[in-house]
Amino acid sequence: MPADFAEPAYAELFTVIAELVTSGQPHDPASIAAVLHRAGGGQKDVPLRRARADVVTADTTGSSAAVHYADIVLSQS
Repeated sequence: MPADFAEPAYAELFTVIAELVTSGQPHDPASIAAVLHRAGGGQKDVPLRRARADVVTADTTGSSAAVHYADIVLSQS
């Protein structure tokens, strides 16, 4: 749940990803970036873009693990 995050940018990023997952849409980094861009991403969204970059590059050796962890979080929400 977004309220589980101390950092607002991560809460918002979680919300975007959760909406994509639950609606059956792609939720890869490019798709997430497109949603953020369409929402009018600008200077105010720098923390959100940084959070997205952090999440995408967190496990560059096994990026499929990020999807796995997101599924775990979503299943417990």
